[in-house]
Amino acid sequence: MTQRPPQVWAGIDVGKGHHWITVVDSDGDPLWNRKVVNSESDILAAFGEAMGMSDHVTWALDLIDGPAALLLGVLANHGQSPRYVTGSKFAAFKKSFSGQGKTDLKDSYIIAEFARCLRRQTVPGAQRELTLTHKEVGG
Repeated sequence: MTQRPPQVWAGIDVGKGHHWITVVDSDGDPLWNRKVVNSESDILAAFGEAMGMSDHVTWALDLIDGPAALLLGVLANHGQSPRYVTGSKFAAFKKSFSGQGKTDLKDSYIIAEFARCLRRQTVPGAQRELTLTHKEVGG
């Protein structure tokens, strides 16, 4: 039987119609990824799968308004405090990854890696209306 990791990081590349979510372990190895339709039922299903992977999931995403509203609401309603990766921080961090081209799946992995690798750095809160402010990335 495989032991569940004590901590995982979920990176979300937010989109209008769907989101890409990638979960990585403490070594940065991808454990799970999904394309998730931006609907409450699909977000809840993906949330349940990701939460079933570890006792502690740190969520990080690249957008905090518009298409992210439903996703942020679901996370907040389940006591989760997502981290926000600003566009400039994402762009700078992305340069450390090889390969050209942009894909939503690749971006979700990079967002998860950002949260995992830089978990001690300060980042702004994810959504002011829900008072999801954070003093550090990760656990």
